[in-house]
Amino acid sequence: MSVFTDDVEKDVFKCKYGAFYDTRNKKDLKLQYTAIVGGFISVSILKKGKFVDTICMLKAWFEIE
Repeated sequence: MSVFTDDVEKDVFKCKYGAFYDTRNKKDLKLQYTAIVGGFISVSILKKGKFVDTICMLKAWFEIE
């Protein structure tokens, strides 16, 4: 996930699951928060409702209530 055009359109980091601005329009792809682990958020990737993998994102990127 990125707001930078090069990051997304060129996938400069060669992300395993691709690079996106957001996932709102990805009907078969869902990101589901699972836990906070230190300074990271654990997120499950679901494709067509089935678990694919777990990724971590920096907690600082999110507002958690």
